Amino acid sequence: MKATSLTWGVLSIVLMALSFVPCFNCMQWPTILFASIGIAFCGVAMARAATGDRTSAAIGIGCCAFSILLIIISMSSGDVYVYDPYWP
Repeated sequence: MKATSLTWGVLSIVLMALSFVPCFNCMQWPTILFASIGIAFCGVAMARAATGDRTSAAIGIGCCAFSILLIIISMSSGDVYVYDPYWP
């Protein structure tokens, strides 16, 4: 489960980066959902892991939380990342 939780965290970062591209802005809400499920999955992986073997799950939780935080900041800022060449 530790490799899966680390992979889940990295995928949430990749999806977050893709959702900043203007034509993929619609991916922000599904990415928040994906990262939220990832936090829950990584929490289960951390609870089931041995004491010294929790690093991958902790990194997965950090990556998922970071992607949620940046997407929420991006959405609350009014989509500043969208470039419109026809805007006067």
